[in-house]
Amino acid sequence: MQSIRAIGASIVALSLLIPSTPAHAAWPERPVRLVVAVAAGGPTDDLARILANNFSEKLGGSFIVENRGGGGGRIGIGSVARAEPDGYSILVAASSLTISVAISSATPYDPLTDFTPIALVATSPTSFTVKSSLGVDSIKGLIALSAQRPDAINYATPGTGTVGHLAAELLKMRSGLRMAHVAHTGAGPALQSLLSDSVQVIVTPVPAIQTQVEAGTVKALAVTSAKRWPKLPNIPTMVESGYDGFIADTFFGLLAPTKTPPEIVAKLTATALEFLAQPATIERLQRSGYDVAAKGPDELTARIKRELDLWKGIVKQAGIGSK
Repeated sequence: MQSIRAIGASIVALSLLIPSTPAHAAWPERPVRLVVAVAAGGPTDDLARILANNFSEKLGGSFIVENRGGGGGRIGIGSVARAEPDGYSILVAASSLTISVAISSATPYDPLTDFTPIALVATSPTSFTVKSSLGVDSIKGLIALSAQRPDAINYATPGTGTVGHLAAELLKMRSGLRMAHVAHTGAGPALQSLLSDSVQVIVTPVPAIQTQVEAGTVKALAVTSAKRWPKLPNIPTMVESGYDGFIADTFFGLLAPTKTPPEIVAKLTATALEFLAQPATIERLQRSGYDVAAKGPDELTARIKRELDLWKGIVKQAGIGSK
């Protein structure tokens, strides 16, 4: 995690980019949309609401969360890409921003040219989770169960083109696990399907299942981060479960339509980084399953580029997606 001192230095540098008398000094004069490309109730939605409250408090005006789920995130993301670049449409993005491009060349936006990066906010591992009553305690146990009950296991994810989707397909490729994908419009609906026994497995970011794991309702079999998640220290990583190099986490970032006025972008960046540098914020987000990143536009761009290469490789190897 980036040190608070380093984050503070970034804030100071960014503040120098904000003109003393900007052309958009009155912004925001009307509600600013923070668009989330999944249904309400999931990790991206939760994070967006935390950020919206802080922006409203620090920048004035009204920042509202607008959920536009469906299409593996393409609907909501595309709406921001096509929005007027006036500072009133902001995307709270997750890794679906890059995966959707890897899966389909028909994706109606380019993550690098259609958006202006604001900040890399946080990351979170994905988890393979089952209902406790299933009686499975490990990834190996899930694989053994699928061998005993071929084609009887379904897994839910926040949608086609999410980290959960590709992580599950990667596990299937590497282990012979047999289970069918049931795409949802967000992590919240996917969790509800697990709790109602509509599916046997969910593959979602940790924030979606952390409370239920702590309550004992569901069992997380493994996380996809390089290290164990500190708030769930008893859950092994996929590497510890026997799958070398199996690391796939989700990033969360803020972006605006390309050509959004730079003084507005700078205000949003500085405000977000200041908020994320606060120890209380770091602790709050860690409790909810996020690892605070608190990095600026350049780091977000670099993350997007790395993810595009990563997911394209997995999609090609798994033989999924469309041309």
